[in-house]
Amino acid sequence: MSYPDTKRRLTAVFLAALLSTGCGRAEARNEAAGADASTPFSVVDDAGRVVSLDAAPERIVSLIPAVTEMIIALGAGHRLLARTDYDTNPLLDSLPSVGGGLNPDLEWLVRRRPDLVVGWTDGTARAVLARLRALGVAVYSADIQSLADADSTVARMGRLLDREREAAGIIERTSSGLENVRGAVRGLPRPRVLYVLSVDPPMTAGPGTFLHEVMELAGADNVFADAGANWPTVSLESVVERDPDLLLVPVGEEGFAAPERLAELPGWSELRAVRAGRVHGVDADLFHRPGPHLVDVARRLARIYFPGIRLPDGAESRDAAAQADARPTGPEAHP
Repeated sequence: MSYPDTKRRLTAVFLAALLSTGCGRAEARNEAAGADASTPFSVVDDAGRVVSLDAAPERIVSLIPAVTEMIIALGAGHRLLARTDYDTNPLLDSLPSVGGGLNPDLEWLVRRRPDLVVGWTDGTARAVLARLRALGVAVYSADIQSLADADSTVARMGRLLDREREAAGIIERTSSGLENVRGAVRGLPRPRVLYVLSVDPPMTAGPGTFLHEVMELAGADNVFADAGANWPTVSLESVVERDPDLLLVPVGEEGFAAPERLAELPGWSELRAVRAGRVHGVDADLFHRPGPHLVDVARRLARIYFPGIRLPDGAESRDAAAQADARPTGPEAHP
């Protein structure tokens, strides 16, 4: 599968990375979660490697938009040297781009002398990080599949960046916000939902993924909760057989079918949800970034499932004040 960097943004990186990592990093994640780091700026990443720094990094490049959002939420956005072509946060507009998250411009990146580079654990990204490591650049490999993975990544970033208190606050606000949503929908009839990552062939979110977890805690049942993979490719026949009550279709990214087009496609047009207009477009930028905005995702899903539902104010995941304080200051701030 190929995604031209010039036109594809977050979804290209998201899908390519998930397809390459799959769900085979559980052992490394467990090791990292239980690691007893020997120095204040030392953690074990999702590839099972120790990342040890002499001091909190001041020059950071994140090749993963979700982790970039974590860094901003931690109040360390001013330490970012660059962005990728897939970052859409306006706070990053002043930063130069390294290109794609899976295949960045390595020569340009090394010339910027980063203290830390964050990238995916596997596939093309693994080779990129290996080359950087060979050049003496500290790298952190991330594999964020579940809500627990998102929390552990925030915690490790907080440790490395000397922002542990801020990381604890993000984790607590996220947990509280998600529980508020879970409580608000408890006892309501649960719709059967399909998340449409791809139409041809059909691809969806399976168990063990943050999308599955948020879809269900917001009050629905994932029709492919029994899939044998995190991000399974399924048959159109199985989609028609399971006939979900409503469909969620990410929009805003090249490569996804427009929700209204499903009514024109063989097989998809047979679904009761499609015939009844119960196909809901969701913001791909927001929904595909397992990080500080997961509460926003859950709240949006609850309102899709249950129009008119009253949700408690609770803890919101977006922290405008923290983001403003963390605004990157542009390349001139990093000589």
